[in-house]
Amino acid sequence: MVNFVTSSYKAELLKPLVKEASAIPEVVSIVNNINTSVGSTSVGEAEHTLYGKSTITEVLRGLTFQISANSFFQANTQQAEVLYRLIEDIAGLRGDGSEIVLDLFCGTGTIGLTIAKRVKHVYGYEVVAQAISDARQNAELNGICNATFVQGDLNKIDDNFGKNFPQPHVVISGMY
Repeated sequence: MVNFVTSSYKAELLKPLVKEASAIPEVVSIVNNINTSVGSTSVGEAEHTLYGKSTITEVLRGLTFQISANSFFQANTQQAEVLYRLIEDIAGLRGDGSEIVLDLFCGTGTIGLTIAKRVKHVYGYEVVAQAISDARQNAELNGICNATFVQGDLNKIDDNFGKNFPQPHVVISGMY
C-alpha cells in the first residue's frame, strides 16, 4: 500500500506518481489521505483510493488482517512476528483462558488478537476510528469473539475509564 498524504484532494496532480507506483508488482493499493491540519501525522480526515483496493491483507501469527491506510500496522511482518511473540512471553500469560488483557493504542488489533486464544478477553483502545473498525473486522474475519475494541482518546480519559471493563491482569501499551 502506498499512502500519499496531502493537504487537499487533487487526484490529477498525483496521476503521474500513481502510474509509476502501480507498475510495481508489490503495490496493490494506492491511497490519498487528506490531512488539513498542521503536524506530522499520516492519519487523514478523508481517504481516496486511487488504485486497487482500499485495504491490504497481511497474515501475522496465523491470523489474517485487513488494513486500511488510516490504521496502524507493523509493516515489517517478519519482525512483528518476533516482537509479538516476545510481548506474549513477557506478559507471562497462563494460557488457561482466565486473564483479561487491556491493549492500549491497539491500532488494527494485531497484538490483542494474536493472544486472544490464550486469554478470557481482550479490550483494545485506540483513538483512530478507522483502526477500531479494522480491528473489529479482523476479529470477525478470524472468528475471534473474545475481543472488544473501543474508539477513544486515551490522552483524555477520566475517572470512568476503568468502569468500562473488568480489572485487567495484563496491560499492553504502545510507546507513543
